[in-house]
Amino acid sequence: MILPVKTGTGGYNIYLERGALKKAGEYLNLSRRALIVTDSGVPTEYAETVAAQCKDCLLYTSPSPRD
Repeated sequence: MILPVKTGTGGYNIYLERGALKKAGEYLNLSRRALIVTDSGVPTEYAETVAAQCKDCLLYTSPSPRD
């Protein structure tokens, strides 16, 4: 399922499907430098799955608001 989101300056899609993280490179331009931001409440392997598809990325994990 694709949910289109319209903003004042453009828009973007939200992809909801099983295995979407493993297909992030199909949805996003990951052949450039990327910053992946997550928090400690999200399983580490989620961000690592996306990071493995990036040409060059920095992964930043902030403390969860629940920590």
